[in-house]
Amino acid sequence: MSFQSIARRVLQMMIIIAAAIPLQAQPDANAVLNDLQQAQAKSQSRDWAAAAPLWERLVAGNPHVGWWWYSLGTAQFNVGEYRKAIPSFEKAMELGAFVPLGRIAFDIARSHARLKEKDATIQVLQRALDLGARNRDRIGTNEDFAFLRSDPRFKSMIGEIDKAHISRTDGWHHDISFLETEVKRMGYDPFHKVSQAQFASEAQQLRADIPKLTDNQIIVRIMHLMTLVGDGHTVVAPQVVSSWKTVPLQFELFQEGLYIVAADPKYADLVGKQVLRFGNHTTDQVIQALGSIISKDKDNPHNIKRNGPRFARFPAILNGLGLQPRSESIVFTVREADGTTRTAEVTAARDDSDYSRIAGHPRWVTLFQGSPGPLPLYLKDRRKNYWFETVPNTKIVYFQFNLVVQDPAEPLDAFLQRLFKHIDEQKIEKLIIDMRWNNGGNGRLAYPVLSFLTRAEGINQPGNLFLIVGRYTFSAAPIVASVIESYTNAILVGEPTPTGPNFIGEDNFFNLPYSQLPVSVSDQYHERHGQRILGRR
Repeated sequence: MSFQSIARRVLQMMIIIAAAIPLQAQPDANAVLNDLQQAQAKSQSRDWAAAAPLWERLVAGNPHVGWWWYSLGTAQFNVGEYRKAIPSFEKAMELGAFVPLGRIAFDIARSHARLKEKDATIQVLQRALDLGARNRDRIGTNEDFAFLRSDPRFKSMIGEIDKAHISRTDGWHHDISFLETEVKRMGYDPFHKVSQAQFASEAQQLRADIPKLTDNQIIVRIMHLMTLVGDGHTVVAPQVVSSWKTVPLQFELFQEGLYIVAADPKYADLVGKQVLRFGNHTTDQVIQALGSIISKDKDNPHNIKRNGPRFARFPAILNGLGLQPRSESIVFTVREADGTTRTAEVTAARDDSDYSRIAGHPRWVTLFQGSPGPLPLYLKDRRKNYWFETVPNTKIVYFQFNLVVQDPAEPLDAFLQRLFKHIDEQKIEKLIIDMRWNNGGNGRLAYPVLSFLTRAEGINQPGNLFLIVGRYTFSAAPIVASVIESYTNAILVGEPTPTGPNFIGEDNFFNLPYSQLPVSVSDQYHERHGQRILGRR
């Protein structure tokens, strides 16, 4: 049965049941489906004038579908019919629209703002914030609300401060209070690990300590504060702290210890060396200290393996933790291949746009360049979202799946068609799916992968399908891996992942008002429920 046939049947049932109208007055399901397809196409192309009457016709025929009302409100807003948009958005809030309620309330506030209705705008804007609307830090610069900028109620609502006339201590105090409010306001179950009282006590102690702390120490303390929430996406991500630099080295943590696996050519002599000490502290002491500021899902230690080596590249972090006096370089003690040791100082610099926190830098010297034989497949191209090739002289295909994100050059569905066509034509017997470098993306892309795998009867057999995961399989990637492992005959191999298929996790960055420090507070719970993937707010 085709997708359109299924959609028509489902839509017809929805019309009969949800609209609750006499059978002889039912709208024609085909006509409704055609209207829906046109309305979606017009909205996607931003042809709002054409989209609005189509959505109006749809909600008139069935007023019980929340996201239709939201789509109508969006079209009405974009053609300047702000008064009409308000009740459409309100109906969407009443019914639910697969859009966070805070976002819908924010759209209502924008509609009132376009009508220059000051009191209504402030009232609904506060409602939006109470419902967890994102980007409180950006509301003040939104031109829709420019007419409110002198209103004290608006200034208080957005957390505005006069940075030109505030002391450093008071500025950081404001930031920590702002962060504490945002964690409570937006976080999904933010006190499942520690109590709200304990979190507030830690925040108050940090405020009290501000006068005697450096900026590096304050940021590191905020990183620790965020770990108390207990999910891997509520973080201060060090790579977005504008004042921080990194040493041009790539570390990896192995069972034998911490090693330098790649470096800028000027430090090529350090590649392959084991790091024994950072200044006066052993590597174990450094990794343990870094673990205290790495946000983890359910205290999963594998996020320390994932992020510890990356955090160790930041001299400012080591300085903020009290592990070294420097903020612009790191002094290492390394072990040579012959067992002798030496020290080396590496100066920090800013990572350029070619640097990848997983794959390193394409112009760096790597540990593997001097190895005999070809580069192992798992290291061949970690920068591409997905690719495959046949293992030479075998009937085995290796498929590296590095991001659960559509590649504009080849959408995932087209890639999968090409992959499984190759498998059929070449009579491939085994498939290896390698997700050990997959940092996440959109978990719903598990569906097309699963669809192709379950139809490949020769591959979807015990011993013919393998799935590799590891410490870098993060965020949406474990969802996809879990779907494959549960609904195919894949054999799962590798390391434990930093998150499971059910987790609190969504990047939601905003800037603290005084310091402009970027922080993220996760506001969604992702759950793999059977073959469905849910995102709950």
